[in-house]
Amino acid sequence: RKITVTAGKECVAFIDRLSTESLSATESAALSSQVEELAREQALRDLLDGWNASHGEPSTRARGAAESAFAELDGVDSSHVAGRNDRA
Repeated sequence: RKITVTAGKECVAFIDRLSTESLSATESAALSSQVEELAREQALRDLLDGWNASHGEPSTRARGAAESAFAELDGVDSSHVAGRNDRA
């Protein structure tokens, strides 16, 4: 199925400068990548929902540790992450 995509001038210029593929191929690859990421996020939410249903919600301390670990993986400053001060 074909769809129409609107992209900003800067985005199109950036793709034109750096991509060896057509704009359409680049947009298609970017959309596919985003859909795959959304599917992984949903699979993780489903897995965690199942664990929470079986074992209960994680403690504030465990939640803070997990949030800090993910922030570190993402290269984000985790000093503002909830529960950070609960870690011993």
